Amino acid sequence: MCDALLNNCSLTSLNLGLNSICSRGAQILGGALKRNNRLADLNLSMNDTEDEGVIALFEALEENNTLARLNLDYNGLTADAKLKGKMPLEELILDYNEISDKGTVSIAMALQRNSHLTSLSLIFNDIHMKGIDLSLIHISEPTRPLYISYAVFCLKKKKKKK
Repeated sequence: MCDALLNNCSLTSLNLGLNSICSRGAQILGGALKRNNRLADLNLSMNDTEDEGVIALFEALEENNTLARLNLDYNGLTADAKLKGKMPLEELILDYNEISDKGTVSIAMALQRNSHLTSLSLIFNDIHMKGIDLSLIHISEPTRPLYISYAVFCLKKKKKKK
């Protein structure tokens, strides 16, 4: 499959959800994404990619300019992994993971280098109120007081000082 992605001339959307890809598979897929210039939508939900796999995917996005939507829900992510690099993503879905307040720091730092992102979904994670004040704005109603475990966030753009 990775070889097919390397030579892809037409596929723009790929759903690999619930395929037991795991961390190592995500690393291999990341290698293919570095050279793929067509894929715009990738669904890797429910694959247990964990932090190591996500690091490889984000490193691949430093060289990929076409992937606009990435779904990583139900993957056991803590986001304690230091996400880095630029990303072409417009939409990032990190629902139903184990991301905590500490994890939002890593996400916020990575997203500061992303000027394209318009939608970040962190539904049902372990984010408390103190995790919000990290360049993220809460734009939906929380399901329970003090916890933002069912929320959607968008990136807050900082104005440049003159």
